[in-house]
Amino acid sequence: MKPHFPTAIILAATVSLAAIQLANAGVIVTENLATSAGWPETTTLQTMDSNVPSTGELVLRRSGDANNVRLRSQAFTPASTLQLDAIYITYNSNFTTSGGSFALRLQAVNLNGDGSSTAYNYEQAANLLSALTVSPTVSTDGSAKVMKFDFTGADQVTLNSGTLYAFELVGTAPGAGTSASVFSWTRAGSSPYAGGDGFLIDTSTALDGTRTAINGTNERDLGFALVAVPEPAALALLGLGAVGLLRRRQGG
Repeated sequence: MKPHFPTAIILAATVSLAAIQLANAGVIVTENLATSAGWPETTTLQTMDSNVPSTGELVLRRSGDANNVRLRSQAFTPASTLQLDAIYITYNSNFTTSGGSFALRLQAVNLNGDGSSTAYNYEQAANLLSALTVSPTVSTDGSAKVMKFDFTGADQVTLNSGTLYAFELVGTAPGAGTSASVFSWTRAGSSPYAGGDGFLIDTSTALDGTRTAINGTNERDLGFALVAVPEPAALALLGLGAVGLLRRRQGG
């Protein structure tokens, strides 16, 4: 009797999909990836190539400096409904290993639900992610790098086609560092992406206030890319293709 490999494959795929759905909410951070003409993997949406950004937008400055905790965000519009898998940003940092520990809070918000949103500002909105705070270990040479936020479980949120969202990066716990110790989300000197702009708040206390466009009406985009989870239908088709291939091989 021929072994029932197709059934085994279907069961394995089902278990694998179930594991994805049951995974704990959260995020895995990968730091210090090199910039290049493209992002580390194929992206679903991006504001620009990862080697374009050059100007730093401060998210965090060493403890003790004025306005050391700040917010930067990039608005974006998915062209189709998708499930969030990962986000990449470009950054640079001069935090030292001796005094450079710091923390960042990750937030994603739906701006179409904010009736006060305009092209050049938006108000605080409900965070679509769970309470995600990360403490990256970054290179201290100040050169441009890429950071990946790989979301899991319930934080792989669904983003709807044609809806305006913003990904927010908030400095929450600056380290002692030196006078040069900063963490910056880098940007280009223009706005090459048509689906949204970069925004900011420069204050240590009122991070629930209005987010205003970087450089006002002369918009700027931050280095940002998004990767979507493969659609379940596509995974199912892949599994059926594998089943068909095995059947043909067994028939031969």
